[in-house]
Amino acid sequence: MAGDGRERIISEKEIESKSAPLGLGHVGIVNNSNMCFFNSMLQIISHIPQIVVGFLQNLNSTDIPSDTDNRHENDIVSEYRRFLYDLWNNRLRTVNPQALVVCMKNESRILCDYEQHDCAEFYTLFLQLLIKELASSSGDPKVILNQLSSSETTAEVVWNHCNSFYNNFVFSSLYGLRSSSCASMPYETFNCLTLPVPEVDIHVKVNVFISVPCIFATEQKKEGLKYKEIAQKSVVCILEPQSMCENLYDQMAETLNKSKTEIDLILCCRESARFAILRSTNARFEPH
Repeated sequence: MAGDGRERIISEKEIESKSAPLGLGHVGIVNNSNMCFFNSMLQIISHIPQIVVGFLQNLNSTDIPSDTDNRHENDIVSEYRRFLYDLWNNRLRTVNPQALVVCMKNESRILCDYEQHDCAEFYTLFLQLLIKELASSSGDPKVILNQLSSSETTAEVVWNHCNSFYNNFVFSSLYGLRSSSCASMPYETFNCLTLPVPEVDIHVKVNVFISVPCIFATEQKKEGLKYKEIAQKSVVCILEPQSMCENLYDQMAETLNKSKTEIDLILCCRESARFAILRSTNARFEPH
């Protein structure tokens, strides 16, 4: 901790670099009942460099809610900053997002009822709430435009207006502007796109993180201690069109000669498209 109360966590360059310290940001999230959709959304957003650095840069110790605070009354931005702090400070093995769930209940009891819900729907709501609390302006973000010379000029004016209205890194990093078929609203902002799967076999390069037993020997004890650690291996699989994600796990398990329950996290990418499939296990980095 610096003398002025500010603490450096990590830079955007370090998050994007493959040479980042082992384990940094690789922290398990406690699954409170059936909230795995919530955890999936948190893992994805919380590893976007612009978001992590935006919340944690110039961090002051007073910005982090303490365990003795009345956490039920905190705003979502404060609790999410606390969550990111715990996720990236390289001191914890697991993080419990329960305080953030409680804050979210004030905005949506349905999505925080500890039952399964749509991850994309929750993702959109979460971003909207963050942007609302971070926004420097109040009022209507819509702008009424006169007829301009070109659609490109109109789009630029609308986008500049939206950025100046919200004026925060969450909106500028995760939102865009698209043309709409609605006559009264020719442009609208968006934070995700649904893309069709092409009718061809998809070759997917996959980084698989699996739990494997290993021995951690200490100088004090000859017998050592058994831990579950993380091993990484890259393989190539073929995912048939319109097939279930479970088929991908079957292929991975067969290729690695492992049980599907041992596969913790699969990150898939094909050309510019990226998606994440999260699967939780009972323990990670815990002695047994």
